[in-house]
Amino acid sequence: MLIAFGVYLLYYSYAVFSLKTGTFTYLLWIAVAAFLFFCAFLMGKGRWGKIPLWLRKTAVILLVVSISMFAIIELLIVSKFHAKAKPGLDCVIVLGAQMFDNGPSVVYRQRLDAAYDYLVENPDTICIVTGAQGYNEIISEGEGGRNYLIGRGIDESRVFAETESVNTRENIENSFEILKANRPDAARIGVATSNFHVFRGMFLAKKITGLSIEGIAAPSVPRFLPTNMLREPLGIIKDTFFVIFE
Repeated sequence: MLIAFGVYLLYYSYAVFSLKTGTFTYLLWIAVAAFLFFCAFLMGKGRWGKIPLWLRKTAVILLVVSISMFAIIELLIVSKFHAKAKPGLDCVIVLGAQMFDNGPSVVYRQRLDAAYDYLVENPDTICIVTGAQGYNEIISEGEGGRNYLIGRGIDESRVFAETESVNTRENIENSFEILKANRPDAARIGVATSNFHVFRGMFLAKKITGLSIEGIAAPSVPRFLPTNMLREPLGIIKDTFFVIFE
């Protein structure tokens, strides 16, 4: 069973790799598959029983603690899956994602569309679209996202492009500088991103800005949600260390 599941995860990692998004998230599934193969190896021919008892107990405790922590973080992520900001935000920050030659990726377009809907309903709200240009992108994510929103009819004076950030924390830090320069009296900010990413975006935005933060959850592609749900807890743990050791 473990070997069969590991083989399936290797197939799934290839499906993720074939998207050519420029990230290395497919490696997470390869790592999980390797762990399952290792467990299957230990369970064969009585190998597990030959390991010293103290080492077996330590391994089990570490595994239980890791799974428990992972489960708690997943619950926090899911708690923001349907976040919807109240009217009257001063600014919406759209967290960047992959830009293709023909426009935003599906993930990015869903985030932009969620921001668009809010901007249409709240004409006094400004928007900052974030993200640098990756090695496999012909335009920065911030500029590409801005063009997309303007192309859908949002007045260009309301949309600002942040084009230097390469991760979520920089998305928000750089956007906050733009916000202070253009709307220094801002008190309420919305973070528009994919549903699995809202908790993390709100967490960082609250820490960085000290302002009132609300989430705007965009849908995500169901078949690749497992990858995002596996990767996101690792990002949250990393960002938690940033907050603690800042």
